[in-house]
Amino acid sequence: MEIENFEAKKCGNIITLKDKGNNKSKINLIANNAIFYLVEFDKVCDQSHGDRCDFVLYKNDKNAVLFAETKGNDIKKSSEQILNSNKLLNKSFSNSAKYAAISYSGSPKLNTTTQTEKIKFKKNGFEGLFIKSKQLKLSYQNGKIIEIGWYKLKRFKW
Repeated sequence: MEIENFEAKKCGNIITLKDKGNNKSKINLIANNAIFYLVEFDKVCDQSHGDRCDFVLYKNDKNAVLFAETKGNDIKKSSEQILNSNKLLNKSFSNSAKYAAISYSGSPKLNTTTQTEKIKFKKNGFEGLFIKSKQLKLSYQNGKIIEIGWYKLKRFKW
């Protein structure tokens, strides 16, 4: 399966990913003038392919791809959805720097589940897994997607 088979939306400089049914958890990415395309993957890829993540956000040259899931509290299920989406789209992103982001609506806590999932993603070729309660803030800088704090976002209007 290739990403070109799905309708993608060209994004602006500030990209907000959130599930319509869950406004508590969202992911913001500052593109820093890079061109990104968004596919609402769980809506366009039918269920016969198994669980899929909510969003696939990729740079126009496919140097970077972000698989994103906004969820309730089930980090393991979110991880499986992202890993399955990666397998489905591996042909499109085999040479890309891969990132995963999970924003969940539960209480913030670092636990063994989070650490185990980060190790699993590293073994599957991902550059990073970002997990945050409520609102996850990311930025595309120097060819990488990184997590940023609120203080760096003050100059941007959401």
